[in-house]
Amino acid sequence: MSDPVAVVVTPSAFEQQVQKLDLTPDQYQQSVRLREWARNNMNSKYVPEDLLKAWGLTIGASTD
Repeated sequence: MSDPVAVVVTPSAFEQQVQKLDLTPDQYQQSVRLREWARNNMNSKYVPEDLLKAWGLTIGASTD
């Protein structure tokens, strides 16, 4: 038998941003700073789809 492999789970960039902003899940949608971060990063970082929809953001759309 082989030895078990250790799996290191690191927070996603979205989770790191939420921690940095000290937000709870019920605060995500109202956070202007999180929405702006999501708008600037949605094409390269994971952002929950329900938040993108709530903010009217579309992946692949221009962020300019």
